[in-house]
Amino acid sequence: MPAAQFLANFPVDPADPILSDLQGNILKGHGRQFTFNLFLSFKAGKRKEVGNWIASFSSVFVTTARKQQDETQLFHDERIPGSIFASFFLTAEGYKYLGVASAKKPTDPKFGIGMKASNAALKDPNPATWSAGLNGADGVIHAMVLVADADIHQARSLTRAIKLSLATKATVVAVERGVVLRNAEGEGIEHNNYVDGISQPVFFANEVPAHTDKWDPRATPSLMLVADPGGKDGNSMGSYFVFRKLEQNVRGFKTQEKETAKTVFNLPANEASWTPAQATQAELIGAWAVGRFEDGTPVMLHGTAQQPAMGHLENNFNFADAGSDSKCPFHAHIRKSGPRTDLAGADFNKTKRLVRRGIPYEDKPRIRDAEGNLSDKPEDLPTGGVGLLFMCYVANIANQFEFVQQAWVNAPDFSQTGTGKDPLIGQPTDLSNAHPTQYHWPTDYGAAGRKDARFGDFINMRGGEYFFAPSLSMLKSLRTDPPALAKVQKTLALSTVPKLGVPVGILHDTSLFHFDPNLVSGVSVLDPLLQLFVPDKDDVGAGVVNTVHTEHTVNV
Repeated sequence: MPAAQFLANFPVDPADPILSDLQGNILKGHGRQFTFNLFLSFKAGKRKEVGNWIASFSSVFVTTARKQQDETQLFHDERIPGSIFASFFLTAEGYKYLGVASAKKPTDPKFGIGMKASNAALKDPNPATWSAGLNGADGVIHAMVLVADADIHQARSLTRAIKLSLATKATVVAVERGVVLRNAEGEGIEHNNYVDGISQPVFFANEVPAHTDKWDPRATPSLMLVADPGGKDGNSMGSYFVFRKLEQNVRGFKTQEKETAKTVFNLPANEASWTPAQATQAELIGAWAVGRFEDGTPVMLHGTAQQPAMGHLENNFNFADAGSDSKCPFHAHIRKSGPRTDLAGADFNKTKRLVRRGIPYEDKPRIRDAEGNLSDKPEDLPTGGVGLLFMCYVANIANQFEFVQQAWVNAPDFSQTGTGKDPLIGQPTDLSNAHPTQYHWPTDYGAAGRKDARFGDFINMRGGEYFFAPSLSMLKSLRTDPPALAKVQKTLALSTVPKLGVPVGILHDTSLFHFDPNLVSGVSVLDPLLQLFVPDKDDVGAGVVNTVHTEHTVNV
C-alpha cells in the first residue's frame, strides 16, 4: 500500500510491508512488564564507531512493528510470550553528531530545538533541578534505547550488555527503570492506585471495542507517523517521541483527597468516625480529580465504583449532555487532557490525541502488603521517588503534545473560565504546595451546587526530551564499515527452541558486543530468533553473544 494511503487508512493491515521497516511500540504497545530507558551521550571523535554500533544493534535487537504483530498473534494462538523488545531513538543533537544530511533529517521544528527550548511555555522546572543524567552530558543527550521484557533478568542482561559494548563510544548518562503496577484484579495502575491507560487510539480492527456510539477510539496512522526522509524509500516511516519523568507525591494526593472531601461534603474532621457511606462519598474527590474511580469506572457514567471484570473497562462516553460537569467536572484529568466533545468538538479534539506508552517507575521501592499489593497505610505512602515515565508518539510535537500541555492541561481557563489546571499532570505553580489550585466541586454526584476547595500540585517534572524513532532502514544505513565477524567454535543444544534442535555455528559481530569465550558454556537461548545472552553469577547477564538474523549460519 502506498505511504499516503497507509497513513490515511483504518484499519492497519498487520501484514502490510510498511511494518517491516517501522519500529514496534508505535502502532501497538509492547506490553512487557519491565523496561529500561538508556540515555546516551556519544563521545567526541567516535562518529564512525557509533554509526556502526547503531546499525549492528538495530539489525539484531530493534523490534519491528511486523515482528511485534507476528509475536502478538503467536501469543494469542499458542500462548508463547514475545521475545525481548528494543527500540532506538535519536535527538536532533544525535542526528547532528552523526553527520546526517539535512535532507535526511526529521523536519519538526520543535524536535530540532529540543524540549528545553519550550521550558517556559511548558511551565517546566529549571533543567538544573532534573534527575541526574536527564540533562545529558554537558546538557546534551544524543540517543535513547528502550529495552523491555516480561523477565527482568533478560531486560537487565541486555541493558548491561549495551552499557559494556558502548563503553568506548558513549556515556550512558541515565538509566530509567519502569515496572508495570497491577491491582488485585490484574489491571495496570499508576502510583495513586488508579487504573491507567484505558482510553487510547486504536489502529487495528481487532482492537475496536464493541460499543462506539458515544466515543469511537479509531484512528489512522497519520496521528503519529510521518515519512522518514532518511529511510530507504517513500514507504519508510518514523514517529516523534516525547519522554518526561513525572515524580508523584502519593501521600500528598491521598491526604488532600480526604481533606478536600471534608470541605466539600462537610464530613467530620476525625476520619475514624466516618460511616461507610461517608467514606464512599469521600472517594468521589479522587475520582473527580481523575475522571475515573480507582478501578477504572468513569464518573461520567457512574457515581460509585462498579468493580468491572478484568478487561471490561468502560470508555464509551462523551461530555455532550447538559450538566455533564455535575458528574465529571471540567477539571477532571481525563476531561482536561482529552476533552472529547467539549468546545471545538470531537473531530478537532481527536487530532490532538497522544499515543501514550508510559509506565510507572520506582526509584524508591514501594512498601507492599502480604499479597504484594501497594500498601495504602498513610505512613507507607511515598512523597517522592516514584512516578510515571511518560512517553508518547506524535506526528507533530507542537500541534499535539505541546498544544495539549499548554492549551488544555496547564491552561486555568480551559475548558471553562476558572476551571483550573489539570489536577494530576498540570505543572505546579508553587512547588511548596502552599497555594494549590482552587477547584469547583459538585456538592454531590449529579448535583447542581458547587463548593470551592483546593487540590493539586502533586507532580514534579524531573526531566525529558524530544526524540525521533527512525525507520529500521535509516538506522542500518549508519554503518560505514562491514561488520567484523568471528566464528565461535561451540555446538549448542537448542532444546529450548521449538523445531531448532540442531547444531548452530554462531557468528559474533565484534563491533557490537564484547565476548568472553570462557562463558560460552553458560549460554542460554531466550527465543527462537537466537538472541543469546550469557548469564553471570548473579543471573543478571554479563553480555550478549550475538545474533544478526541475516548473518548467522545454521547447519541442518
